[in-house]
Amino acid sequence: MTKDKKVQWHPGFYGAMHLELRENKEDLEFAEEVILNTLPLRVDMLVVKKKHDCEIKNEIGKIFGRYNLIEYKSPSDSLNYDVFLKGIAYAYLYKSNEAHVDDIRLEEVTLSFIREMKPVKLFKILRNEKFIIEEKGLGIYYIIKEGYIKIQIIVSRELSDKNHIWLNVLSNRVKEEQIVKFLDVSQSMESLDDVNYLDSVWEVMESVNREIVQKVRENEMTKAWAEIVQPKIDEAFNSGFNNGSVQGKAEAIIELLEEYGTVPEDLRQKILNETELEKLRKWNKLAARVETIEEFKAEADIV
Repeated sequence: MTKDKKVQWHPGFYGAMHLELRENKEDLEFAEEVILNTLPLRVDMLVVKKKHDCEIKNEIGKIFGRYNLIEYKSPSDSLNYDVFLKGIAYAYLYKSNEAHVDDIRLEEVTLSFIREMKPVKLFKILRNEKFIIEEKGLGIYYIIKEGYIKIQIIVSRELSDKNHIWLNVLSNRVKEEQIVKFLDVSQSMESLDDVNYLDSVWEVMESVNREIVQKVRENEMTKAWAEIVQPKIDEAFNSGFNNGSVQGKAEAIIELLEEYGTVPEDLRQKILNETELEKLRKWNKLAARVETIEEFKAEADIV
């Protein structure tokens, strides 16, 4: 199994959230990094803004106000009381960071945490701290206390595969039937943006579930997916040469390699200057598998 520290979970999460909320994509604006002050303090949270007053069709978004901060926790990340309070602090910093006083009203801000497993210890502490935990649906828990912003904790393992397959497969314990469901729903994707998000989710899921994915690859559903969806993915990647998504791929490779030390400038430039689609995809998977930068260079045949 791939070590979690080497897996870039957040690109898959961002893709999954775009797919979860795609029925409202014309109503929403996504920002994948938050700058909270002039230092700057950068926080790896997703911010989803409502462009106007509208009803969010996905149940995850029923709590949404105008400004919605979402923090994703990978399978190895902890969601304890300190992390919970830090998330609240970030939400208040986000509200207070606006150039004009009261440009954002506190009642317009919501905070969501998304994690695969239920944070049982955190729930016990929250109850002891007089928070009310209200289950609003499978895997959706509202955390309520007077004087606090609207908060929810999403337990992705408890969500239904029928409505939330994109989040459900962001796991290192994915089930065969979930992969089949993912592939089945994927075949209806037409938008190049959606296909690009789909590929981001697939790459993360595949990287941490290689054995079960290989097993599923052999069945007819996977063959149909390869014939129908893969050309769409290739088209999305090729389209990306004009909108910067390929540059994003190259930067993701460099980010993976930086876990092993400083990336030499010549190697950095070769990765950033690469425009061949298949090579970037292979390098991305290779960077997640190797143990050193030298091993990457050797296997990638970069001199």
